[in-house]
Amino acid sequence: MFEIEVTYAGGSYRVHGERGALARAGKVLRAAAPDARRAVVVTDEHIRPLYLKALVPALDAAAFLVKSATVTAGEEAKNVDQLAALYREFAAAVVSRSDLVVAFGGGSVCDVAGFAAATFKRGVPWALVPTTLLAQIDLCLGGDVGVDFDDVKNQIGTNYQPLAVVVDGELLATLPAKHLCAGLAEAVKFALLGGEGFFAFLENNTASLLRAGVELDAVVERALRYKASILATDGGPRREKYLLRLGQTLGLAFESASRFALSHGEALAVGLVYTALLAELRGEIATEVVIRLAALLRRFNLPTYLPTLNLDKTLEALVVGKTLAGGEIYLAMPRGIGRVIVEPVAIRAVAELLPQIHRLARGMA
Repeated sequence: MFEIEVTYAGGSYRVHGERGALARAGKVLRAAAPDARRAVVVTDEHIRPLYLKALVPALDAAAFLVKSATVTAGEEAKNVDQLAALYREFAAAVVSRSDLVVAFGGGSVCDVAGFAAATFKRGVPWALVPTTLLAQIDLCLGGDVGVDFDDVKNQIGTNYQPLAVVVDGELLATLPAKHLCAGLAEAVKFALLGGEGFFAFLENNTASLLRAGVELDAVVERALRYKASILATDGGPRREKYLLRLGQTLGLAFESASRFALSHGEALAVGLVYTALLAELRGEIATEVVIRLAALLRRFNLPTYLPTLNLDKTLEALVVGKTLAGGEIYLAMPRGIGRVIVEPVAIRAVAELLPQIHRLARGMA
């Protein structure tokens, strides 16, 4: 069991983590929203038959009037049509700004439900009960919500902080292996940021982590505590928040360029390797570290290179990304395990080096 306080410029909220926490979710959410009358649970077609029947009694017991809305599973949930459907569900349920929206699903559900809550009636309070490893280990913190538009990942979005987060490791028992591995890409990212002890823990416990064993609880907690510490800086003069985009800046561009054929976790894994190779070509990281990173990702059944590099689409996605600043993008560049530096890199330099990086990545596999 763990409790983490997440602070931001306008306030704070708490993350309650515990195996079996779903049964206590009503109590946690009632403490966070003492005056809310309704709880509108937004879930997807996969989670609804598995776990909604367990969450609803917990909310009922906490004196919430429970309503629910269901979106498509996966990345397809994050489009303007699904968003509009949620608005209609909220209107039909007579949701007010004194109610509570509960995002109950993976990253896509959290993104679209959070954005719907942020924009319906100029903001309805919301909370998260993430059901995938990727959502539990990373996406449940920070308040970044949004939807995809014109094949660009998260092109429409905002930042809207939740009231509370409930993390239940038991929900991962039914997570398909592919989605568990996708979340482990985030674990590798945080281990590369967090240091040798964290990285070695992943290397030494790969079999248990791939079975969603209890060791995974420690990984989730450690990653969330690291992210909460970065969020508490509120950016800072050294742009600490960009550290959280390690591998993600290139990864999101690859994901968009693939038209989402790559999952977020797969794209992040490739983004981590390509970013490390970029650092190696710039003389900033030892080859041995890059090899070790790629080997760990492969042990988690994650890709370490793109099947094909669509350079034009990748650069287009980078240019529309929020990191663009005067022809440069801020990249979190690894110098070693536990040593990551945020620095500006010219888009032109990335364009020139990506084909070489792509060849190197393929050669390492």
